[in-house]
Amino acid sequence: MEVNTEEVTLGISTVEDVTEQFSIIMEDVFAAQEQMNKMTKATGEIDGYSFKVMESVMALSEVAKQAAAYAEEVAAASQEELASIEELVLLAANLKATVSES
Repeated sequence: MEVNTEEVTLGISTVEDVTEQFSIIMEDVFAAQEQMNKMTKATGEIDGYSFKVMESVMALSEVAKQAAAYAEEVAAASQEELASIEELVLLAANLKATVSES
């Protein structure tokens, strides 16, 4: 009977050890799950920031397009002004020539 008691005690001890090991494994699994949840949250935040950066880049692109359009308008106005000045110079030269002839 003593052998059976010893085997039962050893079996109980083994079950307790296995139970303790499973408890440690479960704690590690829960810790890993918590880390995965944090990573998932962080990934979501990164996605949100990426979207905001993309929106900002698109807005800057639109501003750059508008600035280029305004620059073209200024260049066109400057060319018109230069043409008007050249015409005035020509008219002044013609007037001077007319006055000199008189």
